Amino acid sequence: MDLRPHGLPEAAGDKFTRVLHKLIPESWQQRFRDGGYARRLVDGLVTLSSVTMHEHALRFMHLGNCQQSFRYASHEQCVLHILDISSSLNDMHISDAMMSRNVLVFVHGGAWGSGKPWMYRLTAAGIGATLQARFVVLVEYPVYPNSTVLQQRDCVSHAMRFIKSHDWEKLFASPRDTTHSHLNSRSATDSAAAPLRVILSGHSSGANICALAMLHAAEHGLRLADAFVGLCGVYDIQAHYEFERARGVHVVSPMGAAAGPADRFWASSPTLLLQHWPVTVAGQCHAYAQFLPRCLLLHGTADTTVPFTSSQRFAQELQKLRVPVCTAYPAVDHIQPVFEFLTYEGSSSDSFAAGEQSLGPCVAALTQWYTSNMGCAPKAVQDKKIKTLSPQSAAAGDDQAVCIAEGDRLTKSKL
Repeated sequence: MDLRPHGLPEAAGDKFTRVLHKLIPESWQQRFRDGGYARRLVDGLVTLSSVTMHEHALRFMHLGNCQQSFRYASHEQCVLHILDISSSLNDMHISDAMMSRNVLVFVHGGAWGSGKPWMYRLTAAGIGATLQARFVVLVEYPVYPNSTVLQQRDCVSHAMRFIKSHDWEKLFASPRDTTHSHLNSRSATDSAAAPLRVILSGHSSGANICALAMLHAAEHGLRLADAFVGLCGVYDIQAHYEFERARGVHVVSPMGAAAGPADRFWASSPTLLLQHWPVTVAGQCHAYAQFLPRCLLLHGTADTTVPFTSSQRFAQELQKLRVPVCTAYPAVDHIQPVFEFLTYEGSSSDSFAAGEQSLGPCVAALTQWYTSNMGCAPKAVQDKKIKTLSPQSAAAGDDQAVCIAEGDRLTKSKL
């Protein structure tokens, strides 16, 4: 079997993981996975790696001081962490009216079995800055073995309903501006207020459960968000399980157990779910598809953890249903988008004028998509050019170039 369906050579660690899988009894691997040991190991390694990011510690703590938390469901881990990122941004020349309307809701990854919201605080703030959002919401949810993929999907759905059903002026009020201890649901008089523009985003497994939540809502005649940004997402569990099997990590990985049994993998696979939606008359918008938001699927061509073909195939199914979807394929790996947005604080006009700052490929792709589809770019980056290329050229190694494709058409823009 081709270990790298996107044409890259196999990762250096794949031979090692295959050997370990053969040497270690499967019962031990399952116990390591199901006992929560894998989660503690991964979370511990991420915590240790955060020490290397000490130069961002002050911004991390500042955002924490601007955070409020609300429980959106009965489970103790069903918590929304709301950040006001406006005071941590560079001067981006964004109007208060635009910033107050945009809200980013971010769902972290971690193979459905690890990860905590605080680990992605700076990453979510960077994505929010790119999308000109003042408020960022980090969704905390129980992970495997405490929940399945579909239960995590439901957590995202509950979180989005909580955001939309409450008085958002109070929900997103700055801690220093409010002393409320209880939130009231929206009343009829609140409808005159400026509506939220909610952008849902997730990385890796987080993108998977976001997409599942969007499809589930659409099947019930509801639009979950105004836009979706998927970063390096897994959209076909069945195909990815075979990919993990070839690498020797399918047993220790939480994915198969969280989405299982195997004959039900399709239920956790957005790509396969779209293929099973009822067919409508050719040329007409699908009855469910009209409730899906516009999408950007960003995936690195150098990703050896989740092949970028995952996003390609999901985009193809969305295009068949006439859902507005764009794709971006920068030449980055699975984790680089997390670090690139983590270090992004907004584009100040002074730094650009002095030539001191340039957009990374992931920030550039998201900025270009947002500019073309949802708003205007900050003045500081309106003259910034983005180099575009095909996914095949990106795989060849040009890590400063980015491909933005809308349907089958490649678009070129100036930022």
